[in-house]
Amino acid sequence: MVDQDRQIRFLIPPFFFYASLAMGLYLGGRLRVVVTALSEKPWKELHVLLIAAIGAATIPIGYIIGLVGIRLVSIVFLVLFWRRIPWDVQWSDNSLQSLWRRLGQTRDRRLDLQASSYYVHSLLPETMYEWILRRWTAFLVAVHSMTALFLSHLVGRFALHIPPSLAWMLTSVVVSAVLLFAAVEAWQQVERMHRFQLQREVGRLPQ
Repeated sequence: MVDQDRQIRFLIPPFFFYASLAMGLYLGGRLRVVVTALSEKPWKELHVLLIAAIGAATIPIGYIIGLVGIRLVSIVFLVLFWRRIPWDVQWSDNSLQSLWRRLGQTRDRRLDLQASSYYVHSLLPETMYEWILRRWTAFLVAVHSMTALFLSHLVGRFALHIPPSLAWMLTSVVVSAVLLFAAVEAWQQVERMHRFQLQREVGRLPQ
């Protein structure tokens, strides 16, 4: 069974995907053509089946969008920041040094992801873990929604042959900018909370 946080991550990005395609169809003058076609046989008799198919495909589409989004953000972190730390390790290098000290082990960079995952899932208080999970979910939803907008233009242009329009592209750029701001803010909040908690714990360790 898919937990609530994964449901959110899989359901919200497809909404941006569908909405962007609908806007592209409308601004490209194709929406009326699609509506007219759906009102004729045999599509008219298959409305319920078509709606059910779209609903059933939403979570798989959200999953695919998530996979693409993860790959894209990995590339962005690697190219722009030359991070030797995996993008899904929401820690600065100094915080990771403190983490390994908190675990009482010598740092192995190859195991940074495993060490951080162990700390978050096993050592953090439940309330703090839930706080971090909510913000990490917000980060992933924002990233995946940006990916959905990007994919909607690819699908619209090359699969549905929707003519590109300046208004459609500008709308996607503006919405993506808002989502990018939200993603960066959420990632920074998670990293700062990790650093704050580690400073509290490491400060109590014997020198």
